[in-house]
Amino acid sequence: MSGVLHPHQELGWVRDTTDLVNQLHNGDGIHWPGDPDLSLHQGVISNRQGKILARRWEVWRHCEDGQDRMIGHWRMEEYDRIIFDLARMRAESPGHVNVTDRIDAHNAEIEAANSRKFRDSMGEMLEHQAKLQHDLTEGRNVFRQMPGFKKDD
Repeated sequence: MSGVLHPHQELGWVRDTTDLVNQLHNGDGIHWPGDPDLSLHQGVISNRQGKILARRWEVWRHCEDGQDRMIGHWRMEEYDRIIFDLARMRAESPGHVNVTDRIDAHNAEIEAANSRKFRDSMGEMLEHQAKLQHDLTEGRNVFRQMPGFKKDD
C-alpha cells in the first residue's frame, strides 16, 4: 500500500490511493480476491453547524439492486488496515468471525457487566440483612410495640 503523501488544495496532505483502489478491485494476492464494485472515499463527519469534526476512509459497494451501500469505515490513520479488515469480512476467509457471533459476544459482555453491578448492589443489601438481629424463637411472643400483641403471663 502506498504511503506517498500529496498536497491537496482543500484537504492538506493526502495519500495516493491508487494502489489501494487497485487492490480493492483486483485483489491483494493473499486473502482479498477483489471486487470491481467497490469504491474508496474520504468521508467527512461534521456537526449540525457544518463544521468538520473528522475525516475517515469509507469503502462503498455498488450492489446488484442498484443501491450504493457503505461496507465499512476507518479512521484516517487506519489506512493500512482496510484490505485486512475487508478480507476478514468474507465468509470463507481464515480470520472471519460471523456477525451474529460478534453481536452475541458483545451482548454477553454487557450482560456480564450488568450482572456484576446487580450482584454488587445486592451484596450490600444482603450484608445489611445478615447484620439485622432476627428472633427465630417464638416470634409471636416478641413485643413489637403494638398494643395487644404482648402476651402476659
